[in-house]
Amino acid sequence: PVLVLWAVLFIVTGVFLGATQELPEGAGGWRMLWKGLGLVLLFWGVLSLIGGVMGNRDVLQPLSQFAAVEQTVESPVLFDYRLPVGISNQYRLTG
Repeated sequence: PVLVLWAVLFIVTGVFLGATQELPEGAGGWRMLWKGLGLVLLFWGVLSLIGGVMGNRDVLQPLSQFAAVEQTVESPVLFDYRLPVGISNQYRLTG
């Protein structure tokens, strides 16, 4: 439920910043900046709404249920560093 409230806040703020309005001819840089920020907030709000309906609670990771499970993969051995038995004593490190 908390994430749904965040989603509503993001969506309303995004619409207020002009995310759904067309830019007029010759719009200045500030107007474009606010529209871009509004689009980001609108998109984040929609993702948060989907995550909130699914039961997630984290506003920074609204779709964490879709995240890939981390898997560890062993890297293949490229070289075998064992010396042959006959010469192993010759190259032994002493310290």
